[in-house]
Amino acid sequence: MSKHCNSGINYGSPLNQGVLTANEAPSVAVNQRSTIINPNYAKLTEKQKDSLHKKAMEAGKVIYSKKFKVEVDPEDGVLQRMKNPNYKK
Repeated sequence: MSKHCNSGINYGSPLNQGVLTANEAPSVAVNQRSTIINPNYAKLTEKQKDSLHKKAMEAGKVIYSKKFKVEVDPEDGVLQRMKNPNYKK
């Protein structure tokens, strides 16, 4: 028997390493972006994008289309990115 077996140090099972309880915080926080690519942007045709852009220019401000679920800027047109619903400051 090795003299190291009874040293009193318990390293635990390698299978249990990395398991967190509800009270423990992860050692590395996941970095969330504040904006993500809007999946609805690719579904729009150029005609729909142009029509929405025209409405935003007439309004003179950023508008949100509930029908297409995209934001439209009067200068840039339909925005490809949207706010990340999972982002926390």
